Formats: sequence, structure tokens, C-alpha cells
Amino acid sequence: MRVPNNLPVHVELKPNRNLLDPNFNGYKLSLEKLPTFRLSVTSVVDRAQPSDQQYSLQHVKHFAIHNHIFSDPYNPFAVYIVDKAWTILRVSIDLVTGRLDSISEVWRLPNRSNKKVGRFNITVSFPDDKHAVVSDGCQTLHIVKTGDRKSSETWNVRKAEVFKFVITYCSGCNNYPYCFYFQPLFTYNPFDGKASPEFSVLDSIIYKVGDHSFIDVLAVRVEDKKEWAEILQNLADQSLSQQSFLTVIEWLTFQGEGTEEIKWTFKNQKTLLGHTGVEYAHLEPSGTGIYVASDSKFYMVIDTEKAIDVQAHYAKSKRSEDKGKPEYLWTQTMEEVKIWFRVPSTITKRDVDIEIKKESIIVTHKGRCVLEGPLNNQVEVEGSYWIIDTPKCLPPDAPIDTPEIHGSAEDATDPKRYKVLEIVLEKKEKDVIWVDEVVKGNSCGGQLSDPELVEAIHSKLAHLCSDKWSDAYDPRELEECDEYPADSSCLVRIDRTLQRISHVASLGSHQWLFKVRLQPNIPPAICVRHDVDGIIWKPQLLSRPQPESELSIENVKWECEHVNTFSALGYVQASKQQRKYTLCSSDVSYVAICDVKKHIYVYCQPSKIETCLRNRRTGQQVTHVAKQLVISLDPPEDILGAYATPLYLYVLTPENFHAIKILAEEE
Repeated sequence: MRVPNNLPVHVELKPNRNLLDPNFNGYKLSLEKLPTFRLSVTSVVDRAQPSDQQYSLQHVKHFAIHNHIFSDPYNPFAVYIVDKAWTILRVSIDLVTGRLDSISEVWRLPNRSNKKVGRFNITVSFPDDKHAVVSDGCQTLHIVKTGDRKSSETWNVRKAEVFKFVITYCSGCNNYPYCFYFQPLFTYNPFDGKASPEFSVLDSIIYKVGDHSFIDVLAVRVEDKKEWAEILQNLADQSLSQQSFLTVIEWLTFQGEGTEEIKWTFKNQKTLLGHTGVEYAHLEPSGTGIYVASDSKFYMVIDTEKAIDVQAHYAKSKRSEDKGKPEYLWTQTMEEVKIWFRVPSTITKRDVDIEIKKESIIVTHKGRCVLEGPLNNQVEVEGSYWIIDTPKCLPPDAPIDTPEIHGSAEDATDPKRYKVLEIVLEKKEKDVIWVDEVVKGNSCGGQLSDPELVEAIHSKLAHLCSDKWSDAYDPRELEECDEYPADSSCLVRIDRTLQRISHVASLGSHQWLFKVRLQPNIPPAICVRHDVDGIIWKPQLLSRPQPESELSIENVKWECEHVNTFSALGYVQASKQQRKYTLCSSDVSYVAICDVKKHIYVYCQPSKIETCLRNRRTGQQVTHVAKQLVISLDPPEDILGAYATPLYLYVLTPENFHAIKILAEEE
């Protein structure tokens, strides 16, 4: 198969202006009480603890923010938790009364002798409406046939398809009738010989290709970099080599044979390496690719189906990395925009030609155009100018390798060998913030945040939250927590056949807010901060050529669509320093932010009001109001898990399970 281009396609995230509300008036605190149902959790919730050797940031994050509620996207009226006896418990809503039903046992994991300090938490994933994929957090994966989970209280035990990655025995077992689980139909250990075999399941799917059925599972592990010394040497990526621990994503594939009773066999394992935690990792419904959102680049280094020569496979990508760096730096205040290029010290003004118009700009160096196009917004031509100066004109936080128009590699570190071309554009509309780009359609610039601009935004948007509830919003806390993250993150698509990243959507300095599954059979959408709003993007594969012999990066079509917006949510979440979970319902009607303990803040989309209201200051008629509700759990307890549905918000604490009914608009 010929792959003419190894470079990934860059996908631009273009917000739909029709889905943005420039006249949003903020969230109004509502004192209404939401109906809350509570069940006592008699069984202690299973909670894994890290060992002394699990001290990395990846480990801490993995254990700290684990959600102990497992949602079923195919049945929003039931969720699952796991107790210390490794029993999966089902908590459901009585559809007649609308109240919480009793907690019932549906399945019990075997091999409880595997329990140890340092194991990961048990994770449960539902690839379709009749199967479950369960990891015990140690080294064993189970694929269970559950039957119809909408009508059955217990999973089909005797007909369960259980696949384990270690051989186990039932001698001396006193867990009848669960001894059946100790008769493995299939045994395999994909992490044999690894020092850290414990893993969690991130996602799973079931799909068909021809007459064959397949189950794909995404698992995540954290390993010492010493286990990957040879591969790291071939990758020659310093960001990986400088870390003590690496994040390992395992992409496992099983093939099924038969019709009524499918027998599964292991087919393929693909391994990806990165150096930071994973915010988002999900499979395409067709099994042709995965989507990963993270602050680091992930490399596919092992494929048991088709071997990867790591050094040769990533050689071309490595040579092109410098091309992916920003070509210029820029920043803005409320009055102006500044752009910087690094240029050779021998440059003169005659070498540079810059044409600034009200709505466009052209920058040419020795006859070569380096920046051209329509500006983000209009500028005052007479108040705009450019100069060539020493590096002292750069802001203090500018990186050493400031992008250049032209120059040698040595110029990057020796300020005596280069100068800086600075372009200053005076804004025509002084209070308008330029979002993402200086030139429309040009994402090659790296933006530096200006502290004065951040402060100005804060003061300008202080009215967006209610000030009548001190716990919900305190503007004094926004100075540091609202800063953009230092690292630049991205959402990537990794193709199964090409064994590399096919598409990259840069999230830039936008804060990660949450993910939400809009439909059961598609990957979740993601929400990231855009200016002060939270924009929801839905990643989707548009087309992929068949047969695969014609496959190349250029003819795979993939995009992220802006499908909804939570106005001012990015600004609101920045104030929640104690937040643990951010959740959204599948109908995108509300977002819930859960603190580590006791408090939950609910932000509802604007809804129409019947009475006629007018703003006392402006006289403008108010037709829609966005509500903010604050829920305090009684009794106050640590929050171990949460899940949002259009009708109910589920919250788990060590001793109680809460179901908070979110009132529908018509109510």
C-alpha cells in the first residue's frame, strides 16, 4: 500500500457564529428546590489506592478523579457501581413512580485474590445493549453477555462469555454459583512480562466486517519509561525521554465466530505511547480509528498484526516537526494586536515589505510572502506600524525559539545573531477580542496571553454569574485559576491501517471542560473553552476509502462540528477550584459541576419565560433566562461519582446514592 504523505491533516475548529450568544445576560441564581431521592449504600464502594511506587502525575490523576458511577448509554434509567466484594450493583429508576428503585446485584467478578495495593479501580464499559466489558483493575479483562439490560435485573450468568487474560482456578472457591466464572473459555495475557500489568478500560465497541463480529477495547496503563528504553531511543522524542512514567494506550481487538453462541478469539493488539494523562480516548464505531485528546503526542509503536519499524515509521514525521511550530508569535490588548517574527541580524527595512489595510495584511520578505489574508477584525491603518528591533521588544514569556522568517538554527539561541520584526495593529473596535487568529484561516501563529487583557475580561464579564451565593462564585478567586494552561493540547485521530495520526485539531490554549455522549453509538462530543464560552464539538469520520489499498491520509475526510454552546461556561468553571467532575446531559440542557465534597452547581440553558421582564438599566425586554442552581448534599459527604441524564443527576457518596430530578422545561 502506498502512503504518499505522512503529515497529518490539520482540522480547523471554526465556531458557528449562529450558535454563539453575544447578548448572554448571565446565569441567574434560582432558589427552587429540586426533588431528591436517596438510597443508603449498605455495601462499601470499592476504592483502589495507589502504592508508594505510583507517585507520578498520571497516577495521581487516575486515582483522584476516577468516577465510581458507570453509565449505560443504552439505558439512561440505570447506572452501576461496584462494592468491595467486587459485585456489580445496579441502581435504577422506577419508571412508574419516578423514584429510586432498590440496589440489586447483577454480576460478581472472580479472582478477588488479585486485590492488592496499587491496582487500578474496576471499570465497566458497554459496547452495545447486550454486552459489557469489565476490567478488574489488575490484569484481567471480562467480556460478559448481559442480555437486554432494560428488562433484566440480572445479567445472563450461565451464558456469560468471559475472557480473562490470566489463567485462574476455582479450587477452594466458596462462591457458588459463581464458580462458573472460574472455567475460562479463553486465556490470554497481553501484558505478560510487564512490571505494571494493571489497567483500566476507556472505551469498547462491537462492530461487523463482512460475516465476522469484532470487539475493540481501549485500555490505559502507566509504566516506567525503563520498560520502553529501546523504543524511546528510536523515537528520539525528548518529551518522552524526560519523563519518569509513560501513559500506555492498548488497543485490543477480538474476533467472534458463530451466530447464536459467539466464540471469541484474540486478534490484534496495538500499543500507543505518550507522556501525559489522557483527557479523552474513544473508538470510531467502525473500528477504523481512535480519537485521543491530550497534552502530549501519542505514537503507535507496536502492532501485532503488522510490525512497525519505529525509527523509519516516524522519521518523516520527525523531520517535519519544526514545520508544525508556530511561524510567528502574537498577543493583544483591548487596544492593539502585536505580531513578532525573528529575522537575521543583517536584515534591513528594504528586505521587508508590509502592506496594512483596514481589513487585510501582507508581509513579504525578500519577495517571499510569509503572511497574507483578511484580518480577524478591522484596524486603524494610520495607527498601525512596524519596526525591526532587538529581542528586548519581545514579552518576557516569549520562548527562546521564537519563530523566524529566515535564519540559521544558531540564530534561535543567540540574541546577538537575530533581530525581531514587530508589527503593531491598532484595533478599530477597541473592546473586541480577536479569537484564535490574527488572519482568518491562518492558524500558524502562536498566541501569548496578556495579563492585562485577562484582567479586563474579568471585570467586563463579572455580571455573568450571580453574586448572591458566595460559594458559587467569588470573583476574587479568578486571578490565577482563569489563566490559560501553559501546554498546548490537541484532539487527534489515529488511523488503524496507517498506524499514525491522520488528523489533528488543535485545542490551543483552550481549557478542557468535559465530554458528553450525545448518542449511544457514536464517540462522545468534547467541550472546550472558547473565549469565555464552552463550545461543544462533535468529532466524526465523514469518509474513508474502501478498499484499504487506496487509503492515504489525504483521502480520509474527518472533521469536528460545532453542535452546541454553553455561554460563559469557561468563565464560570474557572472559579470552581474545588471541582472534581464536570458533567453534561445527553440533550445538552444543563451542565453540573461537582465539588470534591457536598456542593453541586447546575447551569441550565436559557429557557423561555412566560411573564414579561425588562432589564432595569437598559430597558431591554428579557424573554429567556439561564438558571443557576446550587445543591448541597445532606448529609455532606465526599463525592465519589456522578452522572447526568436529561431527567436525573446521579451522585454517589460513600454512604448514599442520590438521584436529583432536573425539572423539565414544561414542568
